[in-house]
Amino acid sequence: MIENYSDNNVFEFFRLMSENGINYVSWKNNHEIEKFIKKGSDLDIYIPIRYKNQFLYMASKNGWISVFNPVAKFKSIEHFYHLGLNGRLYHLHVYFEIITGESWIKEFRFPIGDFLINNRCKHKEFDLYVLDDKSQAYLFALRHLLKSASIVSRLVYLQDFDSYRSEWQLCNFDVNKLRGYGPILLDDRIDRSGLQAEFRLSSYINSVIFRFEIKSYLRINYFLLPLYRVRSFIVRLYNKIITKRKKLLKNRGVVLAISGVDGAGKTSMVDMLDLTFSRFLTVKRLSLGKPQGRILESIRKSIYGERRYNSVTQGKNGIRTIGFLRIVSSLALALLRVIESNKAKYYAGKGYIVVVDRWPTKERGKMDGPKIHVNKSSNIFIRALSRFEGSIYELMPAADVCLFLDVPVETAIKRNSMRAKGDKETDIEIHQRHAENLGIKPISEKFIRFDNNGLLEEKTKELQFLVCNELASYNR
Repeated sequence: MIENYSDNNVFEFFRLMSENGINYVSWKNNHEIEKFIKKGSDLDIYIPIRYKNQFLYMASKNGWISVFNPVAKFKSIEHFYHLGLNGRLYHLHVYFEIITGESWIKEFRFPIGDFLINNRCKHKEFDLYVLDDKSQAYLFALRHLLKSASIVSRLVYLQDFDSYRSEWQLCNFDVNKLRGYGPILLDDRIDRSGLQAEFRLSSYINSVIFRFEIKSYLRINYFLLPLYRVRSFIVRLYNKIITKRKKLLKNRGVVLAISGVDGAGKTSMVDMLDLTFSRFLTVKRLSLGKPQGRILESIRKSIYGERRYNSVTQGKNGIRTIGFLRIVSSLALALLRVIESNKAKYYAGKGYIVVVDRWPTKERGKMDGPKIHVNKSSNIFIRALSRFEGSIYELMPAADVCLFLDVPVETAIKRNSMRAKGDKETDIEIHQRHAENLGIKPISEKFIRFDNNGLLEEKTKELQFLVCNELASYNR
Protein backbone atom coordinates (compact mmCIF):
# COMPACT_ATOMS: atom_id res chain seq x y z
CA MET A 1 0.00 0.00 0.00
CA ILE A 2 2.71 2.48 1.00
CA GLU A 3 4.66 2.10 -2.21
CA ASN A 4 1.68 3.40 -4.18
CA TYR A 5 1.76 6.80 -2.54
CA SER A 6 5.30 7.88 -1.72
CA ASP A 7 8.93 7.07 -1.55
CA ASN A 8 9.24 5.19 1.71
CA ASN A 9 11.50 7.78 3.35
CA VAL A 10 8.57 9.80 4.71
CA PHE A 11 6.86 6.81 6.32
CA GLU A 12 10.23 5.53 7.48
CA PHE A 13 10.73 8.81 9.35
CA PHE A 14 7.44 8.43 11.25
CA ARG A 15 8.33 4.83 12.05
CA LEU A 16 11.73 5.90 13.36
CA MET A 17 10.10 8.49 15.62
CA SER A 18 7.93 5.80 17.20
CA GLU A 19 10.84 3.35 17.52
CA ASN A 20 12.87 6.02 19.31
CA GLY A 21 10.06 6.76 21.76
CA ILE A 22 8.97 10.10 20.26
CA ASN A 23 5.19 10.37 20.60
CA TYR A 24 3.45 12.37 17.90
CA VAL A 25 0.01 12.80 16.38
CA SER A 26 -1.38 14.54 13.30
CA TRP A 27 -3.90 16.72 15.09
CA LYS A 28 -5.58 18.86 12.41
CA ASN A 29 -6.14 19.14 8.65
CA ASN A 30 -6.21 15.35 8.40
CA HIS A 31 -8.49 15.65 5.40
CA GLU A 32 -5.32 16.55 3.50
CA ILE A 33 -3.15 13.60 4.53
CA GLU A 34 -3.58 11.93 1.15
CA LYS A 35 -2.58 15.22 -0.49
CA PHE A 36 0.49 15.32 1.76
CA ILE A 37 1.46 11.80 0.68
CA LYS A 38 0.67 12.04 -3.04
CA LYS A 39 1.52 15.64 -3.83
CA GLY A 40 3.77 16.78 -1.00
CA SER A 41 1.53 19.11 1.03
CA ASP A 42 1.48 20.16 4.72
CA LEU A 43 1.08 17.85 7.71
CA ASP A 44 0.34 19.33 11.15
CA ILE A 45 1.77 17.19 13.92
CA TYR A 46 2.02 17.65 17.67
CA ILE A 47 5.11 16.44 19.52
CA PRO A 48 5.37 16.99 23.31
CA ILE A 49 8.04 19.58 24.04
CA ARG A 50 10.08 17.12 26.14
CA TYR A 51 10.97 15.35 22.87
CA LYS A 52 11.97 18.53 21.03
CA ASN A 53 15.78 18.17 21.08
CA GLN A 54 15.55 14.50 20.20
CA PHE A 55 13.22 15.28 17.30
CA LEU A 56 15.40 18.12 15.99
CA TYR A 57 18.44 15.84 15.89
CA MET A 58 16.51 13.05 14.17
CA ALA A 59 14.98 15.46 11.64
CA SER A 60 18.40 16.85 10.77
CA LYS A 61 19.91 13.38 10.33
CA ASN A 62 17.05 12.40 8.02
CA GLY A 63 17.24 15.37 5.66
CA TRP A 64 14.50 17.63 7.07
CA ILE A 65 15.36 21.31 6.64
CA SER A 66 14.35 23.56 9.54
CA VAL A 67 12.89 26.91 8.42
CA PHE A 68 10.66 29.69 9.74
CA ASN A 69 8.02 31.96 8.27
CA PRO A 70 9.20 35.60 8.49
CA VAL A 71 5.63 36.93 8.69
CA ALA A 72 4.27 34.39 11.18
CA LYS A 73 6.88 33.22 13.67
CA PHE A 74 5.43 31.55 16.75
CA LYS A 75 7.23 30.07 19.70
CA SER A 76 6.85 26.28 19.87
CA ILE A 77 5.76 26.01 16.21
CA GLU A 78 8.38 25.05 13.63
CA HIS A 79 8.47 24.20 9.93
CA PHE A 80 10.44 21.36 8.34
CA TYR A 81 10.79 20.53 4.64
CA HIS A 82 12.03 17.35 3.00
CA LEU A 83 12.73 16.72 -0.66
CA GLY A 84 11.69 13.15 -1.42
CA LEU A 85 13.43 10.83 -3.82
CA ASN A 86 10.33 11.14 -5.98
CA GLY A 87 10.88 14.92 -6.31
CA ARG A 88 7.95 15.78 -4.02
CA LEU A 89 8.36 18.41 -1.35
CA TYR A 90 7.00 17.43 2.07
CA HIS A 91 6.20 20.01 4.73
CA LEU A 92 5.88 19.20 8.43
CA HIS A 93 4.24 21.87 10.56
CA VAL A 94 5.43 20.79 14.03
CA TYR A 95 3.73 21.99 17.22
CA PHE A 96 5.64 21.42 20.45
CA GLU A 97 2.75 23.09 22.29
CA ILE A 98 -0.81 23.62 21.10
CA ILE A 99 -0.80 27.23 19.92
CA THR A 100 -3.99 28.02 18.02
CA GLY A 101 -6.79 30.52 17.57
CA GLU A 102 -7.12 33.10 14.83
CA SER A 103 -4.97 32.07 11.86
CA TRP A 104 -2.81 35.21 11.87
CA ILE A 105 -2.03 35.58 15.58
CA LYS A 106 -2.75 32.19 17.22
CA GLU A 107 -3.56 33.88 20.49
CA PHE A 108 -4.24 30.80 22.66
CA ARG A 109 -1.97 28.24 24.30
CA PHE A 110 -3.84 25.14 25.44
CA PRO A 111 -2.29 22.55 27.82
CA ILE A 112 -4.02 19.66 26.06
CA GLY A 113 -1.01 17.72 24.79
CA ASP A 114 -1.69 14.64 26.93
CA PHE A 115 -5.28 14.61 25.70
CA LEU A 116 -4.08 14.51 22.09
CA ILE A 117 -1.52 11.75 22.62
CA ASN A 118 -3.95 9.65 24.67
CA ASN A 119 -6.60 9.83 21.95
CA ARG A 120 -4.49 9.00 18.92
CA CYS A 121 -4.81 5.98 16.67
CA LYS A 122 -3.20 4.70 13.48
CA HIS A 123 -4.64 6.06 10.25
CA LYS A 124 -6.79 3.49 8.48
CA GLU A 125 -4.73 3.68 5.30
CA PHE A 126 -1.42 5.39 6.00
CA ASP A 127 1.22 4.40 8.52
CA LEU A 128 1.03 7.38 10.88
CA TYR A 129 -0.83 8.47 14.02
CA VAL A 130 -3.95 10.67 13.86
CA LEU A 131 -6.66 11.60 16.36
CA ASP A 132 -9.66 9.33 16.71
CA ASP A 133 -12.94 10.65 15.24
CA LYS A 134 -14.38 12.07 18.47
CA SER A 135 -11.20 13.87 19.52
CA GLN A 136 -10.73 15.16 15.97
CA ALA A 137 -14.27 16.55 15.98
CA TYR A 138 -13.68 18.14 19.39
CA LEU A 139 -10.47 19.86 18.28
CA PHE A 140 -12.14 21.10 15.11
CA ALA A 141 -15.11 22.53 17.02
CA LEU A 142 -12.77 24.30 19.44
CA ARG A 143 -10.75 25.87 16.61
CA HIS A 144 -13.93 26.66 14.65
CA LEU A 145 -15.34 28.70 17.53
CA LEU A 146 -12.10 30.62 18.03
CA LYS A 147 -11.66 31.46 14.35
CA SER A 148 -15.13 33.04 14.27
CA ALA A 149 -14.42 35.50 17.08
CA SER A 150 -13.23 38.54 15.10
CA ILE A 151 -14.09 40.20 11.80
CA VAL A 152 -10.57 39.74 10.43
CA SER A 153 -10.41 36.08 11.43
CA ARG A 154 -13.84 35.40 9.91
CA LEU A 155 -12.70 36.88 6.60
CA VAL A 156 -9.53 34.74 6.65
CA TYR A 157 -11.66 31.68 7.51
CA LEU A 158 -13.94 32.30 4.55
CA GLN A 159 -10.95 32.25 2.18
CA ASP A 160 -10.45 28.55 3.05
CA PHE A 161 -14.07 27.80 3.81
CA ASP A 162 -14.30 24.75 1.53
CA SER A 163 -11.20 23.21 3.09
CA TYR A 164 -12.56 23.68 6.61
CA ARG A 165 -15.87 22.16 5.57
CA SER A 166 -14.05 19.12 4.14
CA GLU A 167 -12.11 18.77 7.39
CA TRP A 168 -15.35 18.79 9.41
CA GLN A 169 -17.03 16.30 7.08
CA LEU A 170 -14.10 13.92 7.52
CA CYS A 171 -14.73 13.92 11.28
CA ASN A 172 -18.20 12.47 10.55
CA PHE A 173 -19.32 13.09 14.11
CA ASP A 174 -22.45 14.56 15.71
CA VAL A 175 -21.38 17.77 17.41
CA ASN A 176 -24.09 17.30 20.07
CA LYS A 177 -22.20 14.23 21.34
CA LEU A 178 -19.33 16.52 22.33
CA ARG A 179 -21.28 17.86 25.31
CA GLY A 180 -19.37 17.11 28.48
CA TYR A 181 -16.32 15.98 26.49
CA GLY A 182 -12.77 17.33 26.39
CA PRO A 183 -10.47 19.35 28.67
CA ILE A 184 -12.31 22.61 27.76
CA LEU A 185 -16.07 22.16 27.69
CA LEU A 186 -17.92 23.48 24.64
CA ASP A 187 -21.43 22.67 25.88
CA ASP A 188 -22.89 26.19 26.04
CA ARG A 189 -21.54 27.13 22.61
CA ILE A 190 -22.59 24.11 20.56
CA ASP A 191 -26.12 25.28 19.72
CA ARG A 192 -24.89 28.33 17.81
CA SER A 193 -21.63 26.85 16.60
CA GLY A 194 -22.71 26.43 12.97
CA LEU A 195 -21.85 22.71 13.14
CA GLN A 196 -25.23 21.17 13.87
CA ALA A 197 -26.80 21.21 10.42
CA GLU A 198 -25.45 23.01 7.38
CA PHE A 199 -21.80 23.94 7.87
CA ARG A 200 -21.34 27.65 8.52
CA LEU A 201 -19.43 30.06 10.71
CA SER A 202 -20.25 30.20 14.40
CA SER A 203 -22.39 33.13 15.53
CA TYR A 204 -20.07 36.08 16.07
CA ILE A 205 -21.47 36.84 19.55
CA ASN A 206 -21.32 33.16 20.45
CA SER A 207 -17.60 33.00 19.58
CA VAL A 208 -16.73 36.30 21.29
CA ILE A 209 -18.36 35.08 24.51
CA PHE A 210 -16.54 31.75 24.26
CA ARG A 211 -13.18 33.46 23.81
CA PHE A 212 -13.85 35.66 26.83
CA GLU A 213 -14.84 32.60 28.89
CA ILE A 214 -11.49 30.91 28.20
CA LYS A 215 -9.34 34.05 28.32
CA SER A 216 -7.15 32.43 31.00
CA TYR A 217 -5.55 30.44 28.16
CA LEU A 218 -4.60 33.56 26.20
CA ARG A 219 -0.88 34.05 25.56
CA ILE A 220 -1.59 37.66 24.50
CA ASN A 221 -3.25 40.31 26.64
CA TYR A 222 -6.96 40.30 25.79
CA PHE A 223 -7.08 44.06 25.18
CA LEU A 224 -4.01 44.02 22.92
CA LEU A 225 -5.51 41.57 20.42
CA PRO A 226 -6.61 44.35 17.97
CA LEU A 227 -3.05 45.73 17.92
CA TYR A 228 -1.62 42.27 17.16
CA ARG A 229 -4.06 41.89 14.26
CA VAL A 230 -3.04 45.25 12.80
CA ARG A 231 0.66 44.48 13.23
CA SER A 232 0.25 41.10 11.56
CA PHE A 233 -1.59 42.70 8.64
CA ILE A 234 1.12 45.34 8.13
CA VAL A 235 3.94 42.77 8.30
CA ARG A 236 2.19 40.50 5.80
CA LEU A 237 1.36 43.36 3.44
CA TYR A 238 4.94 44.70 3.55
CA ASN A 239 6.34 41.26 2.80
CA LYS A 240 3.88 40.67 -0.04
CA ILE A 241 4.62 43.98 -1.76
CA ILE A 242 8.21 44.87 -0.77
CA THR A 243 10.43 42.08 0.57
CA LYS A 244 8.55 39.13 -0.99
CA ARG A 245 10.30 36.62 1.25
CA LYS A 246 9.35 32.99 1.48
CA LYS A 247 10.52 30.76 4.32
CA LEU A 248 14.00 31.37 5.79
CA LEU A 249 16.49 28.91 7.24
CA LYS A 250 15.99 28.71 10.98
CA ASN A 251 19.50 28.99 12.42
CA ARG A 252 21.28 30.88 9.66
CA GLY A 253 21.38 31.09 5.92
CA VAL A 254 23.85 29.29 3.69
CA VAL A 255 26.17 30.46 0.93
CA LEU A 256 26.19 27.60 -1.55
CA ALA A 257 28.78 28.01 -4.30
CA ILE A 258 28.84 25.94 -7.49
CA SER A 259 32.26 25.84 -9.12
CA GLY A 260 33.94 23.95 -11.95
CA VAL A 261 35.56 24.48 -15.32
CA ASP A 262 33.61 25.61 -18.37
CA GLY A 263 31.38 22.80 -19.59
CA ALA A 264 31.15 21.20 -16.14
CA GLY A 265 27.42 22.02 -15.90
CA LYS A 266 27.53 24.94 -13.44
CA THR A 267 24.75 26.97 -15.05
CA SER A 268 22.41 23.98 -15.32
CA MET A 269 22.94 23.04 -11.69
CA VAL A 270 22.59 26.61 -10.44
CA ASP A 271 19.32 26.91 -12.40
CA MET A 272 18.11 23.63 -10.92
CA LEU A 273 18.97 24.55 -7.32
CA ASP A 274 17.33 27.96 -7.69
CA LEU A 275 14.17 26.42 -9.15
CA THR A 276 14.02 23.59 -6.58
CA PHE A 277 14.61 25.47 -3.35
CA SER A 278 12.80 28.69 -4.28
CA ARG A 279 9.62 26.61 -4.15
CA PHE A 280 9.66 27.10 -0.38
CA LEU A 281 12.77 29.09 0.59
CA THR A 282 14.01 32.60 -0.04
CA VAL A 283 16.80 32.15 -2.58
CA LYS A 284 19.26 34.82 -3.70
CA ARG A 285 21.27 34.09 -6.81
CA LEU A 286 24.66 35.69 -7.47
CA SER A 287 27.62 35.21 -9.81
CA LEU A 288 31.26 35.71 -8.85
CA GLY A 289 32.72 34.53 -12.15
CA LYS A 290 31.89 37.83 -13.85
CA PRO A 291 30.28 39.98 -11.14
CA GLN A 292 30.67 43.10 -13.28
CA GLY A 293 27.47 42.25 -15.14
CA ARG A 294 26.68 42.24 -18.84
CA ILE A 295 27.19 45.94 -19.58
CA LEU A 296 30.66 46.18 -18.07
CA GLU A 297 31.58 42.83 -19.58
CA SER A 298 30.64 44.18 -23.02
CA ILE A 299 32.84 47.22 -22.44
CA ARG A 300 35.71 44.96 -21.35
CA LYS A 301 35.39 42.91 -24.54
CA SER A 302 35.36 46.03 -26.69
CA ILE A 303 38.65 47.11 -25.10
CA TYR A 304 40.42 43.77 -25.11
CA GLY A 305 38.96 42.24 -28.23
CA GLU A 306 37.13 38.96 -28.52
CA ARG A 307 39.93 36.56 -27.55
CA ARG A 308 41.02 36.32 -23.94
CA TYR A 309 44.59 35.35 -24.69
CA ASN A 310 45.42 38.47 -26.78
CA SER A 311 46.69 40.38 -23.73
CA VAL A 312 48.40 37.40 -22.10
CA THR A 313 51.77 36.41 -23.52
CA GLN A 314 54.52 33.99 -22.72
CA GLY A 315 57.54 35.62 -21.14
CA LYS A 316 60.99 34.27 -20.52
CA ASN A 317 61.20 30.73 -19.24
CA GLY A 318 57.56 30.22 -20.27
CA ILE A 319 56.24 32.40 -17.43
CA ARG A 320 53.08 34.25 -18.42
CA THR A 321 53.11 38.02 -18.35
CA ILE A 322 50.12 40.32 -18.36
CA GLY A 323 49.47 43.70 -19.96
CA PHE A 324 48.64 46.91 -18.08
CA LEU A 325 44.96 46.91 -19.05
CA ARG A 326 44.72 43.34 -17.82
CA ILE A 327 46.23 44.40 -14.51
CA VAL A 328 43.60 47.12 -14.09
CA SER A 329 40.87 44.66 -15.08
CA SER A 330 42.16 42.04 -12.63
CA LEU A 331 42.21 44.51 -9.73
CA ALA A 332 38.70 45.71 -10.56
CA LEU A 333 37.51 42.12 -10.77
CA ALA A 334 39.06 41.31 -7.38
CA LEU A 335 37.32 44.28 -5.77
CA LEU A 336 33.99 43.36 -7.32
CA ARG A 337 34.38 39.80 -6.07
CA VAL A 338 34.99 41.05 -2.53
CA ILE A 339 31.85 43.16 -2.74
CA GLU A 340 29.71 40.35 -4.16
CA SER A 341 31.05 37.71 -1.78
CA ASN A 342 30.28 39.93 1.21
CA LYS A 343 26.85 40.58 -0.26
CA ALA A 344 26.34 36.81 -0.32
CA LYS A 345 27.30 36.55 3.35
CA TYR A 346 24.96 39.44 4.16
CA TYR A 347 21.96 37.67 2.64
CA ALA A 348 22.95 34.39 4.29
CA GLY A 349 22.96 36.24 7.60
CA LYS A 350 19.30 37.00 7.01
CA GLY A 351 18.43 33.34 6.53
CA TYR A 352 18.57 33.20 2.72
CA ILE A 353 19.98 30.39 0.64
CA VAL A 354 22.50 32.17 -1.56
CA VAL A 355 23.31 30.14 -4.68
CA VAL A 356 26.48 31.46 -6.27
CA ASP A 357 27.89 30.64 -9.69
CA ARG A 358 31.63 30.17 -8.91
CA TRP A 359 33.61 31.33 -5.89
CA PRO A 360 37.13 32.83 -5.59
CA THR A 361 40.30 30.98 -4.67
CA LYS A 362 43.52 32.43 -3.25
CA GLU A 363 45.62 30.33 -5.63
CA ARG A 364 47.32 32.62 -8.12
CA GLY A 365 46.78 31.82 -11.77
CA LYS A 366 43.90 29.46 -11.06
CA MET A 367 40.33 29.96 -12.22
CA ASP A 368 38.64 32.71 -10.13
CA GLY A 369 41.93 33.51 -8.38
CA PRO A 370 44.52 36.33 -8.52
CA LYS A 371 45.75 36.96 -12.06
CA ILE A 372 48.76 39.29 -11.82
CA HIS A 373 51.89 37.16 -12.25
CA VAL A 374 55.36 38.37 -11.41
CA ASN A 375 58.78 37.07 -12.40
CA LYS A 376 62.38 38.18 -12.05
CA SER A 377 61.94 40.80 -14.74
CA SER A 378 58.78 42.36 -13.21
CA ASN A 379 59.26 45.93 -12.03
CA ILE A 380 58.50 47.25 -8.54
CA PHE A 381 55.19 48.69 -9.67
CA ILE A 382 53.93 45.34 -11.04
CA ARG A 383 55.14 43.54 -7.91
CA ALA A 384 53.27 46.00 -5.70
CA LEU A 385 50.07 45.61 -7.68
CA SER A 386 50.40 41.83 -7.51
CA ARG A 387 50.74 41.99 -3.71
CA PHE A 388 47.78 44.37 -3.57
CA GLU A 389 45.66 41.96 -5.62
CA GLY A 390 46.66 39.10 -3.32
CA SER A 391 45.66 41.15 -0.27
CA ILE A 392 42.23 41.72 -1.82
CA TYR A 393 41.71 37.97 -2.20
CA GLU A 394 42.74 37.55 1.44
CA LEU A 395 39.64 39.62 2.29
CA MET A 396 37.30 37.20 0.54
CA PRO A 397 34.95 35.51 3.02
CA ALA A 398 34.51 31.76 2.81
CA ALA A 399 31.46 30.19 1.21
CA ASP A 400 29.68 27.85 3.61
CA VAL A 401 29.66 25.02 1.07
CA CYS A 402 31.41 24.87 -2.29
CA LEU A 403 30.43 22.11 -4.69
CA PHE A 404 33.06 21.62 -7.36
CA LEU A 405 31.62 19.86 -10.40
CA ASP A 406 34.06 17.31 -11.77
CA VAL A 407 33.77 16.07 -15.36
CA PRO A 408 36.28 14.52 -17.79
CA VAL A 409 37.76 17.04 -20.20
CA GLU A 410 36.04 15.28 -23.12
CA THR A 411 32.65 15.84 -21.48
CA ALA A 412 33.45 19.49 -20.77
CA ILE A 413 34.40 20.06 -24.42
CA LYS A 414 31.25 18.36 -25.68
CA ARG A 415 28.96 20.36 -23.33
CA ASN A 416 30.76 23.60 -24.15
CA SER A 417 30.20 23.08 -27.86
CA MET A 418 26.46 22.80 -27.22
CA ARG A 419 26.22 26.01 -25.17
CA ALA A 420 24.40 29.00 -26.69
CA LYS A 421 26.99 31.53 -25.61
CA GLY A 422 29.05 34.15 -27.34
CA ASP A 423 32.83 34.17 -26.94
CA LYS A 424 32.92 30.52 -25.93
CA GLU A 425 36.20 28.91 -24.91
CA THR A 426 38.02 26.95 -27.58
CA ASP A 427 38.76 23.25 -27.15
CA ILE A 428 42.41 24.13 -26.52
CA GLU A 429 41.45 26.61 -23.79
CA ILE A 430 39.20 24.06 -22.10
CA HIS A 431 42.02 21.50 -22.17
CA GLN A 432 44.32 24.08 -20.62
CA ARG A 433 41.88 25.25 -17.94
CA HIS A 434 40.93 21.69 -17.08
CA ALA A 435 44.59 20.77 -16.51
CA GLU A 436 45.35 23.95 -14.56
CA ASN A 437 42.39 23.65 -12.20
CA LEU A 438 42.35 19.97 -11.32
CA GLY A 439 43.47 20.64 -7.76
CA ILE A 440 41.76 24.00 -7.25
CA LYS A 441 40.16 24.68 -3.89
CA PRO A 442 37.88 27.74 -3.63
CA ILE A 443 37.68 29.58 -0.32
CA SER A 444 35.02 27.68 1.64
CA GLU A 445 34.24 26.18 5.02
CA LYS A 446 33.29 22.91 3.35
CA PHE A 447 34.54 21.74 -0.03
CA ILE A 448 32.85 18.87 -1.89
CA ARG A 449 33.89 17.42 -5.21
CA PHE A 450 30.82 16.22 -7.09
CA ASP A 451 31.08 13.83 -10.02
CA ASN A 452 28.83 15.51 -12.58
CA ASN A 453 29.57 13.13 -15.42
CA GLY A 454 26.37 11.35 -16.40
CA LEU A 455 22.75 11.89 -17.35
CA LEU A 456 21.50 15.33 -16.33
CA GLU A 457 18.31 13.96 -14.73
CA GLU A 458 20.22 11.50 -12.55
CA LYS A 459 22.89 13.99 -11.54
CA THR A 460 20.25 16.62 -10.79
CA LYS A 461 18.51 14.31 -8.30
CA GLU A 462 21.82 13.33 -6.77
CA LEU A 463 22.84 16.96 -6.26
CA GLN A 464 19.38 17.89 -4.91
CA PHE A 465 19.66 15.12 -2.34
CA LEU A 466 23.18 16.21 -1.38
CA VAL A 467 22.22 19.87 -0.97
CA CYS A 468 19.05 19.00 0.96
CA ASN A 469 21.11 17.06 3.49
CA GLU A 470 23.67 19.87 3.73
CA LEU A 471 20.89 22.35 4.51
CA ALA A 472 19.35 19.96 7.02
CA SER A 473 22.69 19.70 8.83
CA TYR A 474 22.36 23.36 9.80
CA ASN A 475 19.54 22.35 12.19
CA ARG A 476 22.07 20.70 14.48
